[in-house]
Amino acid sequence: MIHLFLKLIISELNDYLESVSQGEGPFTVAGNVGLASVFGGNGSYMENRVVASLINLAEEPTLKNKSQYKTNSISWEKSFPTVYLNAFILFSANFNSSSPNSGSENNYTSGIERLSQVIGFFQGKSSFKVSSFPTPNFAINDANPDPDLLEFQNCEFKLEIVSLTFEQCNHLWGSLGGKQLPFILYKAQIIPITRRKVIDGGGVIKEIETRLNNLSNT
Repeated sequence: MIHLFLKLIISELNDYLESVSQGEGPFTVAGNVGLASVFGGNGSYMENRVVASLINLAEEPTLKNKSQYKTNSISWEKSFPTVYLNAFILFSANFNSSSPNSGSENNYTSGIERLSQVIGFFQGKSSFKVSSFPTPNFAINDANPDPDLLEFQNCEFKLEIVSLTFEQCNHLWGSLGGKQLPFILYKAQIIPITRRKVIDGGGVIKEIETRLNNLSNT
């Protein structure tokens, strides 16, 4: 489900950037920014783009102790509880390669402007409901619905800015290649990960019948 979440976020963000920017998209792409050309990698598709990188996943502690049991009017079942994750998404302005007719300074400031637009988008829309995305690729097959996808489509997640200290920035970009790009880090909460594997189950006890036998001395 994590890959679906990232695709949905980037799809919404690109729609917004297309409405406020000039040029051809995609304006934002998913990728490991540490593999961009500026770091010595071969990720040419990330050039002059905002790169969305998943840099960490953490379990949401407040939702950790969910019950393993689910019941309805006729049966019960035991399964492993859903795992709820917080995803940390790094948006980096990778605008360091210059075209022959464009100076590196102008390209750099274009990246700063694009990053500001990204921040503006999430400032105006920090909460997302998966069922509201009009994307056919994530439509549920009504004839044979995937219960895991059903739970994902019913979820709502929020994005908030994570502010890093200079020391934390140094550790982050050191792990990505040692160079730093203009960036903003967001924490997305909460993404449910479910695998519908029933461990045990059975019928529900609805009535208890009692019988009293009269004992008489003979």
